[in-house]
Amino acid sequence: MDYMQILNNTLERQLKCDMCYSKKISIIKNYIANILYTKKNNSTLEKIIETIYNSKGTAHIKDIAMTLHITPRQVERILKTYIGISPKKLSELIQFKASIDLLKNYNLSLVEVAVASGYFDQAHFIKNFKRFCGITPECFLKLLPDEIGKSPESPDSCISCFPFKIGNYIKLE
Repeated sequence: MDYMQILNNTLERQLKCDMCYSKKISIIKNYIANILYTKKNNSTLEKIIETIYNSKGTAHIKDIAMTLHITPRQVERILKTYIGISPKKLSELIQFKASIDLLKNYNLSLVEVAVASGYFDQAHFIKNFKRFCGITPECFLKLLPDEIGKSPESPDSCISCFPFKIGNYIKLE
């Protein structure tokens, strides 16, 4: 098992653990940062990652392959070899990060965030958000601290949204 497979397995284990949403987001951001700085000598890998990142996770694998004059299977193989995850999983992570940035920094409705992040619809956005974060976007917004323009609410107001015990995990920073 190479370094990237170990990193990928660790990521999956970390995200499955009961922890606060901000810790999960931090783990995903660090994982993406590691991806961006891994194997810099592979220009094809760099171009694939750059394309996915610049599209905020919405680039199609066929389009990336066509642009780089390689097959979609080669795109998959390169990412699996060097990063340990599929192009789809990387795109989902980057798309999720883009949606978090929009939620935290702009006063947009969930529909606007979904559209701006490249999701098909609001339901798809909410489903993916819950998969990565463990809570709904509404609960996430209620828990954001004052300094980013949202009014904070008690974590208890979102207790029905959380799949784990609030008091032990949530620390607003």
